[in-house]
Amino acid sequence: MCTTITGRIHNKLNKTNKNIIVLFGLFLVYIIWAIDFISSSYLSLSLLYIIPIYIVTLYNSYLSGIIFSILCSTSWLYNYIHDINVKHEHTYIYYATNFIAKSSVFIIIIVLINNQRKLTEKLVELTRIDTLTGAITLGYFNDLLGNEIKRSKRYGSVFSIAYIDIDNFKLVNDKFGHSFGDTVLSTFVNVIKGTIRETDVIARVGGDEFIILLPETDEDKSYAILTEILDCFTEEMDKISCHFATLSIGVLTCRESLSSPIELKNIADSIMYSVKRKGKNAIELSTYREGKS
Repeated sequence: MCTTITGRIHNKLNKTNKNIIVLFGLFLVYIIWAIDFISSSYLSLSLLYIIPIYIVTLYNSYLSGIIFSILCSTSWLYNYIHDINVKHEHTYIYYATNFIAKSSVFIIIIVLINNQRKLTEKLVELTRIDTLTGAITLGYFNDLLGNEIKRSKRYGSVFSIAYIDIDNFKLVNDKFGHSFGDTVLSTFVNVIKGTIRETDVIARVGGDEFIILLPETDEDKSYAILTEILDCFTEEMDKISCHFATLSIGVLTCRESLSSPIELKNIADSIMYSVKRKGKNAIELSTYREGKS
């Protein structure tokens, strides 16, 4: 049964790194607090608290920034109350008002930083995700494939890439219109996402051509996955009476790969075109081992 799943590829810091960010932020707060305490009223360092707040908010979380803003405001208030050069004739309301004012300034800064982070993440996503289909872009795919090649070299792991072309796609556009063609493309990617594993990724090469990276996948597993994709896509096309839209699939399984992402893609592309020459709507497999395919 073909199910559709949606997801995004995020490039987030792992939990260990986030904890390190928090510890580093606490260290900076302590250093600023200590220097501010020693310098007393002769030198105000309260603005420097923005530095750890900025770092923690940007690289950890919005909530962490809020907590750090309260911590920094508390540190400033402690130093002010214990400043021997200040005559403390103020009421608790005065201290509370100043504490709230400091915290409010820090929180406004946090909101601005958080908005900046969201904008940055959106821009990064736009460079990584094809807006029409939801597949990743070719540039991002090249990075992931390069990492998989390095992993294969180091651990001797096997992986496969599948180059896929939607057959007769020009005919689809000519007969039903480009809007219908966009639907076919989106349906195809949804079929892929509903079939492949979370560790697998699909990229749009351009037009009606796509490529899939299948880590830890040998010839038999890749054939089983691509066969299910072919069957599911055929089923979806039958539902919308677009029977002539089929798939030509070239699969390259890589063992001990010493090649580059571009070369591997070109080989998979040539395998796919071999399928087209033989009549389309089929899967052809090849193995790349020690520089030979």
